[in-house]
Amino acid sequence: DNVLAFVHGGMVYTKGVVQSGRIEGNHVHMEWSPFPGVDVRTEILVTEQGHRRRHQICSAVDCMAWDCGFALPDRGQEMEILSAGGGGRMTAGDGEALIFRCAQGDGHPEVIKASPNTNLLEPRTRIPAVRFAVRRGMQEICTEFLWEEEECAIL
Repeated sequence: DNVLAFVHGGMVYTKGVVQSGRIEGNHVHMEWSPFPGVDVRTEILVTEQGHRRRHQICSAVDCMAWDCGFALPDRGQEMEILSAGGGGRMTAGDGEALIFRCAQGDGHPEVIKASPNTNLLEPRTRIPAVRFAVRRGMQEICTEFLWEEEECAIL
């Protein structure tokens, strides 16, 4: 959870060693490669409601990518598709909900049902994510993961 994951050749690749990185105020910048032929420059902007991630991807291959949020307890809740902004919304309990959406690129909201007992705190979890088709060449994608109180929607 909470990572940009690439799927290529039936394998899942995430950020291993960061080639370079720095923190400037509420921004985190890093350059990394999930596997040979794909280079990523990531900027994470922390906001009061959550965070925004911008990824510049230079790829020599076509593959898929999922920008994933933090795992949420699986209590049988369903993802609500939001018409405004093309995102998703999941309740997390305690009167909070997570909005996750594509802010740039052709991303589609999904919820990944994680295998049982893969989280230290909860036996069953679901991972909010935005799915992207990565094409050869350069592209930029941006996602947002924002918390809201259920009584007052931000959209």
